[in-house]
Amino acid sequence: VAGFAVAIKLVKLWYLKKIDNERLEKAKLRAELEALKGQLHPHFMFNTLNSIYSLALKKSDYAPDAILKLSQLMRYILTECSNHTIDLQKEVLVLHHYLDLEKTRFGERLHISINILGDILNNRIPPLLLMPLLENSFKHGANQMTEHAWISMDLAVEGSLLKFKLI
Repeated sequence: VAGFAVAIKLVKLWYLKKIDNERLEKAKLRAELEALKGQLHPHFMFNTLNSIYSLALKKSDYAPDAILKLSQLMRYILTECSNHTIDLQKEVLVLHHYLDLEKTRFGERLHISINILGDILNNRIPPLLLMPLLENSFKHGANQMTEHAWISMDLAVEGSLLKFKLI
């Protein structure tokens, strides 16, 4: 009888520990996502706001469009990214918004090549999976080029395989 009682107690402790570990793992994933959001915001946000400010001073017709794209990008980061996965098509659209904002910043000295192949409509990925890579390509690549900056982005979907090449 005592052995049976101890066995029940051990199974109960094991089950509670398992539930606690799962809860901690989910909390860790949420914290990682929030940290990723935090990394993306400041550097990009200040540069983009400075570019929009410059457009506004010049009374450029591009300023309202840049503000709209920045707003859409920030809305995506703050609202859509709380899900575990999102449509690949949405992530690609956000990449395009980001690239448009960078084009505004760089002007004529930036050349961008984009190739997208495969089915981006029916696939899902974790949110903000590709954005840090693209942001870093500007931060550590295009920003370092003094004259003709360029970015080449290839995204291919083959079944459940996603290939992303960024130069």
